[in-house]
Amino acid sequence: MTIGDRLKQVRQKAGLKQRDMAALFGLKLPGYNRIEKDKVNLTLEHLITLKKEFGISFDWLITGEGDKSEIDGFGEFTVNIKQMLSDMEKDAGFMHGILSHYHLLKQLRSKGQEKKEFKREVKNR
Repeated sequence: MTIGDRLKQVRQKAGLKQRDMAALFGLKLPGYNRIEKDKVNLTLEHLITLKKEFGISFDWLITGEGDKSEIDGFGEFTVNIKQMLSDMEKDAGFMHGILSHYHLLKQLRSKGQEKKEFKREVKNR
């Protein structure tokens, strides 16, 4: 396995696309792609960025030996983050529904409409 292969593995585990990594390194997509294909070497700045952003061990990235990450459970960490974001999106959708019904209730009350009409309006939504 080459440095480029290990870099690709890190990127995929983090759920990032090549353009995301290119932006992280301050490169254009073709420049990053050449690094991942082992046509261009990582710079010291790139190595520091990988260590800072992902906790990647220099030894593992360069030689393939030792622990991959200095952060325990790197893969689990990114999966947990994605799950938390998914849960937050669901919660936001739920809250949006509650707020919609609340605003509808305020509108109906301000128009002086009765409960029956409110229930019918909510049911139709």
